[in-house]
Amino acid sequence: MSTFSLSLYIYTVLVCLSPYVEAFDSCKEVYLSKNRNNSGEYLLYHNEKPFKVYCFFEGDWVYTFISKSSYNTSIDMSKLYTARNFAKIRIRWNNGTQNEVTVENLTGYQNKSDLYFGYNNHTSYQGPQSINSDYMSPYLFLGFLPISLARDKTIQGYRAGDRDFTFRNCDANPNSYITFYFNPNNSHPRRVGHLDNLNLMTGWMKQSSLINNSLSMGSEFYFDFEMHMGGCGGFMTSYSISNITVALGLPFGLLTNSTDPEEQIGKLTNTGLIIGLVIGLVLLICIGVVAVVFIKRSIVMSEERDMYKNDITSDDYTIPTKNDQSHEYLTLEIRNSKKPYMNVASISSSHAVLNTEYDYAANEYVDLDNQLGLGNKESNYDQYEVVEQTQNMK
Repeated sequence: MSTFSLSLYIYTVLVCLSPYVEAFDSCKEVYLSKNRNNSGEYLLYHNEKPFKVYCFFEGDWVYTFISKSSYNTSIDMSKLYTARNFAKIRIRWNNGTQNEVTVENLTGYQNKSDLYFGYNNHTSYQGPQSINSDYMSPYLFLGFLPISLARDKTIQGYRAGDRDFTFRNCDANPNSYITFYFNPNNSHPRRVGHLDNLNLMTGWMKQSSLINNSLSMGSEFYFDFEMHMGGCGGFMTSYSISNITVALGLPFGLLTNSTDPEEQIGKLTNTGLIIGLVIGLVLLICIGVVAVVFIKRSIVMSEERDMYKNDITSDDYTIPTKNDQSHEYLTLEIRNSKKPYMNVASISSSHAVLNTEYDYAANEYVDLDNQLGLGNKESNYDQYEVVEQTQNMK
């Protein structure tokens, strides 16, 4: 098989197998396609580019934790959540212990504003300190109160683990966020911060609960962070409190949007059946294409082989031979392959230089010269040489 044919075959096989590469764009798709698989690490695809996430399945919800290794991927955050009224934050302590807590807006603001989830942006919210973000970006952004609500001298804060943590904004500075830095260059924050309001700034950590070891995530899912509240709330980074790191879990409702979960599963099953039939048809077509390629190539190779045989074969002739066993004559086909003729006179015991005839009854060659009395062969050869020399002298 030629290099071109082999390349064509490999390409065709890869194209045929490509529909079987599972490409999910959310943890919900993983959940439904994997028959409610266990929590763990998965690859999601946005704009045909993969990035690693940790899918945490809990009740009717799945939480998506993005890995730091995904910093160079165009992530569409809107595909990773269906609710913005709460989120999950995980904390990794220096000793490797991991905790988690659910955070929300303050009870008094929950009817006024949802949380904000951003990837390297903070639309309508006061953003992270530029002296930090310039060195540690990209980042994930968790916003509590938008600028429109946080720029007043009012009671503000957040809710964590079913408890409100509040402060009074003294100067209407509208900071109300936690930033999660990918920090691919492992840069140190230019502004580290300090703990002026310990209860407010660390309340979400104190309300967190221990995670079962089987549900623990790798360190690549935990980020350096920056938290800022107010106006008279507080500012701190992960370097302010013994270098702990945190992870943001985006909530995605699994079956909560359907009035009848069984109906939704049935629709998904029908959709999966249709997709399966389409994939099967594509595979069948691909197999047909591969078969046609091989058949055509086999025909071409067969024709080339026949042409080659015809080129090297000519002057077919037969010599009758006698079969000693059955006393029947056979025909032996001998092919002359266009090689230079050999001087058969130089071959010992050759009958080709003699005046002979094959006697089939006696099964031997008969020397006609001896029968005709032409004398010995050496004198005949000498006479031939004399004649040849005479002709040359002329």
